[in-house]
Amino acid sequence: MHNPVACHRMCHLVGRLLAKALLDRQLVTLPLNRPLLKHILGVPVTLSDLEFVDEAQLKILRDMLGSTGEVEDMYLDFSLSEDIFGVMHTVELKPDGSNCPVTGENRQAYVTAMVTWLLETSVEQQFGAF
Repeated sequence: MHNPVACHRMCHLVGRLLAKALLDRQLVTLPLNRPLLKHILGVPVTLSDLEFVDEAQLKILRDMLGSTGEVEDMYLDFSLSEDIFGVMHTVELKPDGSNCPVTGENRQAYVTAMVTWLLETSVEQQFGAF
């Protein structure tokens, strides 16, 4: 959905319907992806959970972790750009992240921050419905 308010309302509705069905002990056959199921169960997400959301991003992050080359050559920092209705916004993955370059020593922290943002932070409003 392109309207965040409508998306939030739809997620809230689905969350309430799912909760009602579970409270009434009704079998619900919804194709929920692993990150959403982990959110409902309170289990932390991992890099492998990204497979169910964005396989291309998973490959990039795995390649970064397995690379023997210089991560510094990628010119990354602990921030990312997000397009919201045609307006670009900078998202800091950690405080002052745009001034913190990704290096070989902190690439695991970068991957963890990216996974947290992609699978939790960026969808926390929608997940709040569950």
